[in-house]
Amino acid sequence: MSEGFIEKIQSAARGGPSTKRLLAFLSKDAPVDSLAKAQRASDWMERAAIARNINTPMAVVRKLGDDGNAVVRAIARSRL
Repeated sequence: MSEGFIEKIQSAARGGPSTKRLLAFLSKDAPVDSLAKAQRASDWMERAAIARNINTPMAVVRKLGDDGNAVVRAIARSRL
């Protein structure tokens, strides 16, 4: 991917819940640090996207396996 595209994903991953942020967390090009930093996002759909993303560190996936939301937990546990 181009550096500009990665920067756009990183930019979208910052800030509050939004469609752009959700799509950034679903992207296979999402940077690991952005996924790790957002593991405590207030929006469960964002946490689910983070749990699903192949770039998410397994330590983060394990934590999301104990998430308060059943969907997030199920997605994370399916990756363990």
